[in-house]
Order: sequence, then C-alpha cells, then structure tokens
Amino acid sequence: MIQSANDPTTIALLQRTGIQPGWTCLELGPGAGSILRWLGEQVEANSMVIGIDKNITYLQGFSVPPYDIREGTFLDVSINHTLDLAHARYVLIHNHHDMDILHKILRLSKPGSMAVFEVPDFTSAKLLDAHPDDPHSRVNSAMCYMFVDLKLDLGYALRLPQKLQTCGYEIIETRSTRYLCEGNSPIANVMAESALALRKRYCETG
Repeated sequence: MIQSANDPTTIALLQRTGIQPGWTCLELGPGAGSILRWLGEQVEANSMVIGIDKNITYLQGFSVPPYDIREGTFLDVSINHTLDLAHARYVLIHNHHDMDILHKILRLSKPGSMAVFEVPDFTSAKLLDAHPDDPHSRVNSAMCYMFVDLKLDLGYALRLPQKLQTCGYEIIETRSTRYLCEGNSPIANVMAESALALRKRYCETG
C-alpha cells in the first residue's frame, strides 16, 4: 500500500537524476523493495544496488546482482564502494543520528554524484485543525505528541535543506508537495492503516 501510494512520486524524482547503467546506488530503508527493484532495473546487472535495512524479511528475493542486501543500521555497515546515487524515503525523520548519516553518505559519494532525500513535514497537517475536538484533529495531535515524546522533529523537512548545506551538500532542487486527499485515495488509505497500526501509541499520548 505504501509503495503504490508513494512510488510514482519517488520514481519521478529518481529519473531526474539521470540514472543510467553502470551506476552504483544506495537505497536506505528499502522496506519491501519496490524502489530497490526499480533502481536495479535502471543500472542493470553489471552495476550494484546496495540496500540497507534493519529488517530484511521482505528482501529475500534480492539475492543476485546487481543487488547487495545488508542487514543492520547504516552507520554500522561497512561499504567499500563509492556511490553515484543515494536515496532515502522517510528515513531521516525517524533517526536521531541523521547528521551522521548525511555525513557518511557524502563521504561515500563520487564527485558529481546525486542524492535524493524524501521527508514528510507533519506540521503542515496542523493547518487543518480548525476544530481540535474533531476526530482527525485528535489523531493528528496524538501523532504530533508521539513524535515529541520520541524527541523527533515534526518539521524535519523544513530544516533538511539547512542540514544538507551544513554537511557540505550542493542543493540542486527542493520540492514541497502537500497531500490533501479524498477518502479511499492511496495516500488516505496509507494514513488510515498507519493510524490503526499506531493506535496504542496514539492513545498513550492522552
């Protein structure tokens, strides 16, 4: 469900990098592997697509070139290759060591390489909370409190460009997309499933 909702946007962004056969790519947090597979199809078998995730349960099918699957955290995994492209979707916002991750990616990158970082901004949803007692407002507030309790930044996306500049990245493009979706749309269904999965944590916020 997450893949069908988000992959079209991700693929459009990755296509803008000029990805081509022979590139070495890094996918942080590949999850079920849809973008990992797409990267492999672009670079072909004589290249390398490195996927790193704490849980590789859904990545067992990526056992032949160009795929190289590593289980663990990015900062603990040794990589002996230089990168043409790095991609991370919804990874940095959930990590307290984001600056270390950004520095490591930059150290591994070739001159002229590309990096694509996709990060949500949960603060924008507050603009819709005109009536705090409405169900959607209560769920959104609970989500915000959960992030605060975890000492994570709800507005991480707003600060990412400055973080990238601090690390030494050259920013080519920033893009902001606000999802205002009707019910039963792919994004709406993802958020509904997320609310169900995190129901206990939301309720714990009060």
